[in-house]
Amino acid sequence: MPKVTFNDPVTGKPLMTLEDKTANGIKKLIEQIENSSFKEILDKYRDSSKVAKSKTQENVTQFSNLTVVDKIKMILNELVIGWHTSTEIKEEYERVFKEEIKQQTISTNLLRLSKHEILERRRIGKMYEYRVNKERLRESFSDEILLLSEP
Repeated sequence: MPKVTFNDPVTGKPLMTLEDKTANGIKKLIEQIENSSFKEILDKYRDSSKVAKSKTQENVTQFSNLTVVDKIKMILNELVIGWHTSTEIKEEYERVFKEEIKQQTISTNLLRLSKHEILERRRIGKMYEYRVNKERLRESFSDEILLLSEP
């Protein structure tokens, strides 16, 4: 089965793989991507933007009732496509919520979320990287997160 892998131009890591029964099918998939908003997401990623701008930063005071795991889920919901380290997620958490959090707390919660299949987890040397399953993540949102995300 023919497949095409797109790599991050900065890190060289695989970003996305397309597979289809025919080479013509892959060509059509690439054309669809180029003509869709998904291309914008890829462009953001290519610009080394690891995390999309978060709307949540403006409303930090509204998040005082949220649990740590709910706050992590909100951060994960804003991540662009690809793999992310716990350090990247920790830095974004601290930037958005203006509060420090221990690396171990982030790592423990990410492990739990991966066990619930909200995150995909892979080992790279001594580190782990995580990729978000957006559908499973949204299904796991608490009522409070859903209220905050309404327009």
